[in-house]
Amino acid sequence: MKKLLWLLIGIIIGTGIYTGSQAFASTSYKLVSVKYDSSKTPGYTLKHNGPLYYAKNPKRSAVIWNSTHSKVKHNLKNYPNTTWSRDAVAIFKHNGKKSVYYHISQVVADDKPVKAFGYVWHGYLKQGHNPNFQNIGTVDILNFYNNHEYQRYVKLSPSQVLTRKIMALFPNSTVSLDLAKAGLGLNSATYDISNIISPYDKLPTLNDFLNLHSYNLSINQRYTQIKQLLNANGYGAKRRQQKFIIGIYLSNKYLPVSDELNGQTIVIGTSK
Repeated sequence: MKKLLWLLIGIIIGTGIYTGSQAFASTSYKLVSVKYDSSKTPGYTLKHNGPLYYAKNPKRSAVIWNSTHSKVKHNLKNYPNTTWSRDAVAIFKHNGKKSVYYHISQVVADDKPVKAFGYVWHGYLKQGHNPNFQNIGTVDILNFYNNHEYQRYVKLSPSQVLTRKIMALFPNSTVSLDLAKAGLGLNSATYDISNIISPYDKLPTLNDFLNLHSYNLSINQRYTQIKQLLNANGYGAKRRQQKFIIGIYLSNKYLPVSDELNGQTIVIGTSK
């Protein structure tokens, strides 16, 4: 009888402890406010609307939550080479304390669907493009914050073999993100080429080849043709030893013309 009594007491006490711990663990997060970076629905855009981020510590567990902070959707550590676009800034309240969260969506290439998105504590992120370019393929030129990022991309990305071969023809020249944007025909609000003597050389025959006639050629075939066109436009081996600023945006694969903008470009400028 005593054993049964103590067993019942143990069950009651154990149940109480379990219930209490569960109640504590399930303390809810409340979404206090959310401010969107654009009018588009978060998580479903193909090109970024807001600022870009990457995991500050890619080996650390950093949970991406659903909109009620009740279900784990993803973890930053599983996306070490991903760049994230911020769609919104949210405030969650938990145990009387408020925390800032970002709604982020993975930046995808080639119009692939966005599969990873959700809310993550802002302290897990660092602003800029993911710097692991040695593990990253072709990147949309609009996804670079500055010239340093772009030059690292050209130097390290496996998608930039052709670009590196072309730049090797200009051993004393530098790559310019802003001039590349100008060469592609982007809105002038996206670049600043005030440091370059105007007008820069737009090399129309070379850019016509890149955008209209190079879609079915290999890297080596495109390289050979580009070199020939450079020579034909007055940029032979001797002149290429000079210091130029090169606006170049290429990939190992053909990048198509889109929205009346060049998909690829090589233009040449001189520093003021």
